[in-house]
Amino acid sequence: MSSGAQSGLILPQWHEQRGGLHLAIQPYDKTNAEDREAAEKIIVDGVQNLASVHGAQFSKAGLRNNMRALDNGRMKLRLLKATWKAANGEVCGGPSDIFTIGAILGWQTVGMGQGGKFLSAEYIEDFCLPRSRLRPLVAAGKPLVGKSFPKESLAECFQRLLLEQLVMDGNAFQLGEVDPKNTKITRALAETGAVFETGPDSAVIEFKRLPYLFDRLPMPVEKIDLAFNGVINPNKFVLRWWQMTESGLQKVDFIVTRGQATVLGEARMDIQPEITDNPAQGVLECVFASMLLAAEREAEDRHWKEPEGRIIGRSPSIPLLGSRQEMVAATFDGCGDELLIPEFGSSLPFGEPVSDAHVYVRNDERALKGLYAIGGQPRIFGDKIMIPGVTDLTKMTLQNASITEVSTVADNDNISLRPANEARGQPGELIAA
Repeated sequence: MSSGAQSGLILPQWHEQRGGLHLAIQPYDKTNAEDREAAEKIIVDGVQNLASVHGAQFSKAGLRNNMRALDNGRMKLRLLKATWKAANGEVCGGPSDIFTIGAILGWQTVGMGQGGKFLSAEYIEDFCLPRSRLRPLVAAGKPLVGKSFPKESLAECFQRLLLEQLVMDGNAFQLGEVDPKNTKITRALAETGAVFETGPDSAVIEFKRLPYLFDRLPMPVEKIDLAFNGVINPNKFVLRWWQMTESGLQKVDFIVTRGQATVLGEARMDIQPEITDNPAQGVLECVFASMLLAAEREAEDRHWKEPEGRIIGRSPSIPLLGSRQEMVAATFDGCGDELLIPEFGSSLPFGEPVSDAHVYVRNDERALKGLYAIGGQPRIFGDKIMIPGVTDLTKMTLQNASITEVSTVADNDNISLRPANEARGQPGELIAA
């Protein structure tokens, strides 16, 4: 490993691989023109390739939104760099000798550790290594005698380096979702400790409209802000429902993070449910429905949708009946393509358009059943069913590394959907982990 500077250029921290190739992961600097140009090109290459593989559509407007999210710090980008060692044993140091061959896109989030502690984590959305970016690196290595690419894939090499960075940054988990048929990336992740939940009790569940509450009891939902280094983070919060029973505490937490659908360039809600002592299935479904509604309301209040796109309004509640077709026509005229309606002939009201919500369920069959019951669908990207993955970084030990515990701030703004009753405690009474 070596680092240095040449002609005022600060070089990345290089890690030598077998065969003589040197790799580095460097944080994106939005004030650096070269970084910005490289980031835009790699995001275009990577997202276009991702869109074509999954049968999705690439959006130029989405690219602009992604760059805005990088500029305001809501998303993180790490540039993947490579170079060859020169004949004299020194790492090539000129700008033309260093190749930016990919990028990793993600954002800071929160996971739950032992004892109900909220711990810093990072969600990895895209791991971009476009083949078009590798060709110049391959061509530069051909004249070098005795130099070759490592036997393991570059994705595996960079994944190991990424985990080291995540640990040094204080993270306890790497989270994400993958296509289980994408053997290249799943193998790279598995080789570095990732666990993929492929059983019938795990899935990524997607919501594109709010659940209906008319046939379910509204439940009290409490909001808890999350603070990093003493500062409340506007892009994350926790929703909590709880009750005391004869058998003890029953509790459901939703850890909600403002994520990003990078192909579309639109904000979404990422939700991790954590359940303590499962309540009855009917109660659990009512809790999930109320928490999803509360999450959307809180996201609206925090203007999560606005910076990168249009503002989504709320649709009216009008029964879709055969005798009310004039109301249907009038509403379509007023709402355009933002109106979501159930199947023709249904007596249910219109659903509200919602920022896409992804709920990551791992090893909890009852949670899956409850989410499906209120309208959740398996997450399908293009024509691929996605599954959740997690890497537990607490098992890694690196010198001078420590896990960042995220503090909680009980907010007096109780966003309950009905008054709390005396059996649950006083209205507005919040608890924190």
